[in-house]
Amino acid sequence: MAPPHRARHRRVPAPRRRRDPPAGHRQPPRRRPRPAAPRQPHLVLALRRDPARPARRRRRRPRTPRRPPRPRPPRPARRSLADRPRQRRRTRRGPAAAVHPRVAATPMALLRTEYLLRGVPAVPDEVLVEIVEEVLLPLVRGRGAPAEGPGGKPVAGGCGPRACSTVVDEDTVRYAPADTGRGALERGRGAGYVWALREREAGREAVLDCLRRDTRYDRQSDARHDYLAQLVGALALPLDPLRQLLDSEDQHAHERGDQILAALALTGSVEAREALRQYVRHGRWWQGVLDTLAERCPAPWWDDLAEVALRRLDGAEPEYPSGEPWLRWRELLPEPPRPRPVRRDRPAASDTARLLAVLADGGSHPGERSAAVAALARRPPVPELLPLVPELYTTTPAELGERGLPWLGRAVERLGVAALADARGWALSSRPWLSGLGLSVLARHGEEDDLPLLLAELEREWADRVWCGPDWLADGLARFGPAAAGAAPALHRFWAQTPHSYERPAYLRALTAIRPGGAGAELTESLWDCEYRARLFAVEHAPDGPELRSRLAELRDSPVEPEDVRAAAARRLGGGNG
Repeated sequence: MAPPHRARHRRVPAPRRRRDPPAGHRQPPRRRPRPAAPRQPHLVLALRRDPARPARRRRRRPRTPRRPPRPRPPRPARRSLADRPRQRRRTRRGPAAAVHPRVAATPMALLRTEYLLRGVPAVPDEVLVEIVEEVLLPLVRGRGAPAEGPGGKPVAGGCGPRACSTVVDEDTVRYAPADTGRGALERGRGAGYVWALREREAGREAVLDCLRRDTRYDRQSDARHDYLAQLVGALALPLDPLRQLLDSEDQHAHERGDQILAALALTGSVEAREALRQYVRHGRWWQGVLDTLAERCPAPWWDDLAEVALRRLDGAEPEYPSGEPWLRWRELLPEPPRPRPVRRDRPAASDTARLLAVLADGGSHPGERSAAVAALARRPPVPELLPLVPELYTTTPAELGERGLPWLGRAVERLGVAALADARGWALSSRPWLSGLGLSVLARHGEEDDLPLLLAELEREWADRVWCGPDWLADGLARFGPAAAGAAPALHRFWAQTPHSYERPAYLRALTAIRPGGAGAELTESLWDCEYRARLFAVEHAPDGPELRSRLAELRDSPVEPEDVRAAAARRLGGGNG
């Protein structure tokens, strides 16, 4: 009810008057409302309800107190790399090891996924195939990825400047001075080999220490297995340390023991051969040891292990069914694996002008720019790329700093001498990746006027003790011959002191080219070097001397040496140094 003081002023609406219809108008009949449809019950309730019984109202249960949550069991700790199933890494001896097509096909899918995650909608298959063949498959085969050298130039063999992925920690691995016998032995030099045979007591202790701790600077590319195996045999050392390495839970230690024992078996050690055969019967990583036996040793040494291997497989597929010994035993496998061909669909190549437009557009996606550079790296030289090079860099991830796009070095390398004028300007840049790219072009195609820049870079790398990478610079200086004589002292220091033995053959070649006839001492010592490329070069170029012919005979008859070293030694013994 409204308040009294407002009720007086309230307007009351007058009743509405009903108007009569005009004459002759026929009013339509009223429509009756349709009866409402009966409400359908829930399907599940309708199925459960008996129509003969009336529906009852469900009683509500009293709420019970909530139970406390059960404590979850602790999450198991993540397994370390040593506890995970071993991924066998093959050594590079002779022809490349066979890879199962399933392994060969997998990186393609991984690369597509990676590019999609980075926002690149499509990458040409020709680019993916090159990345798989030259980067990923060498990793699977154990040869190491062709790391990028200066300016992104891929370096064969798995090593580039500051690019070794398996470099040891120099704070934990200490090297003796390089001018001592022990220091030369730790670096794998020929002087260390000769010293260990001459000073047998000290040599035995030093060799055992090298067996206990890995003195390789880069486990992926540095060679020590055959070097140490021959010293173990020559010094008559016990094989107990090698058995401990073979049974180790550390994968790298196990592989060292595996390879050294295989080399010892080749030299005639029955004890080493039986240690490997016994490990195949009972060891954890038995398939890797069986692969080593099949790869390096004659078939009668391992062919009788087929029954043991099949029993241990227990119906599973071998890790590498397309390599030995499984090719020899393929009829014994329950279901011989059928290799699937790798599909390589190569769509029509993009227009070069379109790729250059993507690179010139500063707002294009980094993934698109990388794909464009990779596509240009597979094509004939594109001189229009040169003005764009200083802006073709990436800063992702940020902790790696600014660096050139992948495959940029390969694309510039195809230009050859045409890139020389621009490279001289890049070499003076304060940006490390651009300076390295320019220096790499000067090292391959430069003239004598460019020598001061190359010599300054070599001295800078020596001052910084850059062990991983100066080999490309040494190969470039070797082109100039005696005109680069000013580089000889630094090259000799690198040759004598580097712990990265993989690069020592490059320094040896450069010293021989720069000082014709003056590198006799280095060549003679390299006949015992741990790197077979150094031994091969020394066999072909070492000066005649009292030790040469006896050492050549040893290399020719050694079952451990690669075929090319034995053939070169036989040629040198048969027809001189011709």
